[in-house]
Amino acid sequence: MAAWIKYIKSFLKSDWTLEDYPIAFKHSDPDTSCTYRGAKPVPWFVHIVNWWPMFSHGETEEEAYERISEKGKFAETVRQ
Repeated sequence: MAAWIKYIKSFLKSDWTLEDYPIAFKHSDPDTSCTYRGAKPVPWFVHIVNWWPMFSHGETEEEAYERISEKGKFAETVRQ
């Protein structure tokens, strides 16, 4: 539902920030998660809904959000 509302609002807005996108967080317990070749999973995953290339990981929810906002700033400079 949030993605739909953001989609409708997109027609009224030209400059977007990360706060304007619908963002989803997922937490997994690294102690009970499956490991791949002994790698320890990162507990927090964040992505922009319906835009899978825009994702990030972090040890905390705040760190994951900060990392995805850095990716967003990079995307802005590439667009210009």
